[in-house]
Amino acid sequence: MCLSIFSLCSLYQLSDYLVGVHYTGGSGKTTIVRLILRLYDPDEGSVLVDGVNVKTILQQSLRSNIGVVAQDTVLFHASLRDNIIYGKESATDDEVWESVRISALEPLVKSLPEGLDTLVGERGMKLSGGERQRVGLARCIIKTPRVRLHVRAFGCTLFYEVLTHGCIISS
Repeated sequence: MCLSIFSLCSLYQLSDYLVGVHYTGGSGKTTIVRLILRLYDPDEGSVLVDGVNVKTILQQSLRSNIGVVAQDTVLFHASLRDNIIYGKESATDDEVWESVRISALEPLVKSLPEGLDTLVGERGMKLSGGERQRVGLARCIIKTPRVRLHVRAFGCTLFYEVLTHGCIISS
């Protein structure tokens, strides 16, 4: 049995513009991300990034140029710093702090006795869900990918602010 998820689906993104896909649960938003990352390939049609069919790009090269901020960010039983630089292990302290600032983690980091060296616990359980998402965002920012994909990572307003202003605006 073959189930068709998409029929005649095209998304175009122009330079310096944000394209958001918002629809009900189970509508295929995560499937689009998986297709872009080549976690699986379409049965028909093609997926193009910068006009290039992703099937012609080595998966390692493709994925190194794409950053993903997932709804449920996977964190390791390690320090905040280690979880952030997982996106770019050669990151400098300045790069780490810049990603912390942009992702609005700075108040949290400064409130912790050990700062960036604080252990986050198994799967990041010492952090709230929103804080784990911000660590995922910081990880993505520090990677400086050409393409950033946010999979239901934030509420609509926060998501818009992150992508259009490059930071999270506090009220």
